[in-house]
Amino acid sequence: MKDLLERSSLEYAFAQEKRTDTGNDQGSIHHPAVFVFLGDLTADAIRPIAELNEKKWDNNAGVVYLHVCSNETVQYPNVVSFRIPEPEQADKKTLRKAIYDQFYKDGQRLFELNQTIRRLSNNVSEFGRLYSSFERIHISVITRVDDPLNVLMSEITLLMQTIFALSFKVVQSDLYALIREREEGEGFGYAAAAGFGFLRELETVQDAEYAFEAELQVTGEGVRLPVVHRKSPLFDLVYLLSDKKESGIATRNRLTDNYEIICHIHLLKNRNVRQVPDNGVETYNNTMFKNQIMSQNARHAYVTAGFFKMKRPNQAIFLAVVYHFYNSMLAKIQSMGNWNKREVLELFELDPPSLDRLVERIVPDDDTLRGMTALMHRPVRFGDLKRVTVKEAEAMLFGDSCETYFQHNFVEAANAQLDDLNMPELMERTILEIMKRKPGIGLYSLYVWTDENNKETGILEEIRRMARETAKDLEEAKAQLELLYQERVEEQTFQRVPLMDKTNTRNFIRCFFARIYGYKTEMLRLQTRLSLLRRYETELARVHQAMSIQMSALERLRLQLLDIVRENVKQADDYIGQNVFEYYQVVTREIVTELETKRGEHFYFDERYVGNVLELLREGTTEELVRRIVEVCKRHVLTAGPFMESFEQELLQRTNVAVGYYDRQVLTKDELFKELYNGLNQNAEVHLRLFHYTQEHRYEERYFFGDTESEFLHYALRIDEASRTYKLGCVHETGRSGIAKLHLMGGFHLEDVMYCRNAQGYYDRYCNEGYEFHGVSAERLAAIR
Repeated sequence: MKDLLERSSLEYAFAQEKRTDTGNDQGSIHHPAVFVFLGDLTADAIRPIAELNEKKWDNNAGVVYLHVCSNETVQYPNVVSFRIPEPEQADKKTLRKAIYDQFYKDGQRLFELNQTIRRLSNNVSEFGRLYSSFERIHISVITRVDDPLNVLMSEITLLMQTIFALSFKVVQSDLYALIREREEGEGFGYAAAAGFGFLRELETVQDAEYAFEAELQVTGEGVRLPVVHRKSPLFDLVYLLSDKKESGIATRNRLTDNYEIICHIHLLKNRNVRQVPDNGVETYNNTMFKNQIMSQNARHAYVTAGFFKMKRPNQAIFLAVVYHFYNSMLAKIQSMGNWNKREVLELFELDPPSLDRLVERIVPDDDTLRGMTALMHRPVRFGDLKRVTVKEAEAMLFGDSCETYFQHNFVEAANAQLDDLNMPELMERTILEIMKRKPGIGLYSLYVWTDENNKETGILEEIRRMARETAKDLEEAKAQLELLYQERVEEQTFQRVPLMDKTNTRNFIRCFFARIYGYKTEMLRLQTRLSLLRRYETELARVHQAMSIQMSALERLRLQLLDIVRENVKQADDYIGQNVFEYYQVVTREIVTELETKRGEHFYFDERYVGNVLELLREGTTEELVRRIVEVCKRHVLTAGPFMESFEQELLQRTNVAVGYYDRQVLTKDELFKELYNGLNQNAEVHLRLFHYTQEHRYEERYFFGDTESEFLHYALRIDEASRTYKLGCVHETGRSGIAKLHLMGGFHLEDVMYCRNAQGYYDRYCNEGYEFHGVSAERLAAIR
């Protein structure tokens, strides 16, 4: 059940975001793009980044992905894997250097890499029609700083640049270096040392004097051609992204929070800008950004970024609606037991007239009783009968034949009819018939009506009272029968004919059967009635036990749903997720009230909606019931107007849901926007810890991703226009699912990064212990100052 809700809520959230982003003017990239995931440690990033690209870009089908790995491959559309196996004899001490040396020695593997990259280039060319421009290609290299395979970063990047340059006039490469500072386990020291070694290599390749030449191009005939890089930094820009923010606070989802940063940076630099509304908002200029972060001595600087998005908590909303709809249905179920006892007895056909009719069907009728008069009797003179008791007269005339006849034709026949009733089956048929005739009758009604402690509408105690009265009547009838048997024959009322002995005997016999066995028949009816009432008592108690189990299941389900909703709301951002439970209780109640008005107050139990709750619970689980409720919410609740509001309007209404009319604490739209603005700023803190006092130059740009026509963005772009110290721009998206903010900060150097300072001690010590982290001599690498 929990899996069903999780899956359904995610499907709803995805569908809502897709719906609200329909028509997004910036939902495409301008130039072709290639993402290179370098190393096994980047495998976890491939699918999330590809899925984010699919969600954000209309032309995502043209994006290709290359995963360079040693042993782990990822299966996903447009993902090509190339394996560079780790050397068999290498250990941790020499692993990075051994990978580097093997790469240059293994001509066949190098040829296969050439083939793979050329195939990628051809794939990109086939998607040319998806792009507005085919002049330039963007290569985004993503690696973990502690991954051994990034020792080949320069070789792989430059080989790709060389091959792609055959098809594109401009090849632009960016590097996204992921830093995991929250290391756990025994390998943290080695990881820090390896990470620092990579950063030394990075500092080298980003120097303005960096040059490279090696015969890395290999043809099918084994002919090698040089890959040449003239003096200039290897990457256009290098982004360092950690799992800790600048303040030292850990990111919420470790390194995965950086994947959205990567996608949004790429969209910022490579977006299709043709249809952006001319609202005077600042746009990103890559050349200007690079110039601003350059220090006075023209030394290359690094960039980091932060990102935060506030979007409608659709998953929490979905679960809250399901809970509140279910709760309203449960309340309706619990309101359907308000009948008086007489009405309930009539429903179950347990009122006196209905019981009388049932008894009459079970006990043989008067025709059968009249048949007793045909019994043979002994030739006894009336004169011998008139002075004896009725009981003695029966023995003289019939012996035990009358009792035997009555026992067989009445008592046994009635008991057989009772046994044939099959009370559990009869009760089930009765309940189904009641539900069919009265759709409002359901679980709770049956539960309260069969509750022996329910004095107001419970019929179990009423059945017991009727049984006690019937048993008392039966005892009185037995005593009365004894009195009748003790009367004398001459005291009986029947026609006597003088001198007609046989006629008088026959007349007595008719009177005897009518009075004595007529009375016994009434006693049998009482006995049958008593038996029926006791059987019904047993069945009603069984029904109550069954309904108790079902009601417990319904209440348990309510508590489970409540826990799931609260857990999900708690996971939403403290501000963006506030009042979800309260607001959507009001919204759901209004929609349900409208449905009750249109479809009837018991519409829940119509087969077009939830249906028969009792039938849905018969399998012993609530999964099918939850499935039906989810479908009803999807079709009839979540499609209503309140769920189509803009992001800002929905949030404003939700924020003020609990505020009274005269409460001065009501949040105005400007106050809401101010809180949104501050929340975006605070949470979009950059993902890298730096020493502020060592930074020579700090340059920042911040960009909203949202609809520039929205009221919030009009507010945000002008609020501190005169005093802000950073460039503020906007990427237009005609979407209403939320607001996002990307924070770019550049101008720092590696010595400003706390990770470098902390890792250098490990690096130096490991090098002293004989560890080799580089493919080339360490003396040829730049030192981190």
